[in-house]
Amino acid sequence: MKKLILLLGCLVFAYAQLVIERENDSKYQQEVCGDDYECSAYEDFIPNVDILEAFKQDLQKEIKFPKYDVRALIYRQIITMNLPNDNEILKKTIVITVESGDLDVKIELTRSKNRLVAMYIVEAEESIKTYIKTPNGVKILNKTSML
Repeated sequence: MKKLILLLGCLVFAYAQLVIERENDSKYQQEVCGDDYECSAYEDFIPNVDILEAFKQDLQKEIKFPKYDVRALIYRQIITMNLPNDNEILKKTIVITVESGDLDVKIELTRSKNRLVAMYIVEAEESIKTYIKTPNGVKILNKTSML
């Protein structure tokens, strides 16, 4: 019985280590966008991960819980792309099909040792996600605005 309780305790502890917690800082919106109602910005933090893992988890979250269907389609394409090496930029134009027709999406991925920037432009919308490695995890800066 004691072994069973110990085993269950270990499993609960191990599961807790796998669950990624996100901290959201709402004042980042005001700092980046000010009074621009066509701008949205927020800051996330994922503890105990590297940049590539944070990138994958963040985009998977965006795909699973999309704010807009078009964004989910774009992020599905981005997550399958090969990432650039350190100090490289990868630019690509893709076409996504929606009910109203085809949309050209310009994607740019920029990578350095402790930073990865994923940017796309579709129609009049620009979205920038910046992943910054910190000693405790990865800070994610998100900004979406109208051009």
